[in-house]
Amino acid sequence: MRRITDRPDRPHLHVDSVKLFCAACERREPYNLVYADDVYDSISKVGVKTSSGRPEQMLVLAYLCQACKKRPETFVIFRYGRKITFVGRHPMEHVDVPAVIPKSQRRAYSDAVVAYQAGQILPALFMLRTVIEQHAVDTVGRQEGERADQLVDRYMQALPEPVRAHFTSPREIYSRLSAAIHTASADAPLFERSTNEIVRHFDACRLYANSPISQSAG
Repeated sequence: MRRITDRPDRPHLHVDSVKLFCAACERREPYNLVYADDVYDSISKVGVKTSSGRPEQMLVLAYLCQACKKRPETFVIFRYGRKITFVGRHPMEHVDVPAVIPKSQRRAYSDAVVAYQAGQILPALFMLRTVIEQHAVDTVGRQEGERADQLVDRYMQALPEPVRAHFTSPREIYSRLSAAIHTASADAPLFERSTNEIVRHFDACRLYANSPISQSAG
């Protein structure tokens, strides 16, 4: 455990080891703190000062995987008065994508979740809509001059009848996402509802051997 600052006008922040997903090890591993600093303390030594009138801190924390000891994970935390905000991370957070999401769409799904967790709701809705549209392209192909809604309709026709009858239609999900995007509505509940419905849709399709989705996932 490490104390970052001993200045009397700064709170004493104690940090400990954490457990994170390591891209090199491809699993969650313990990470040790290898670097910690208050950036504003450092730059004040060369004459740069903040002007807000409130205490400010910009904390940089770097952690290293105990197993591979390769690239560190770096976090940036900002304090303005009594408010503390997590403002940055490198590399970006790893997202565990449900196994039922087709491989070709897992990156878009992951990007949607990362955007949502960063508070960027509209980009998250757009990426989630992209999962539906691009998987429809992968499954049934895109015809010349075809609109996206027509594409999704053809995709629906390729699905097993039980999936069409008993689960939320991807066409309906796509339409709701499109409406929110066109009206610039940062609808967080819509994102959460849609992710759940998309996962259930892909999971249902996987149960049917003749489903084009079950054949492209895995």
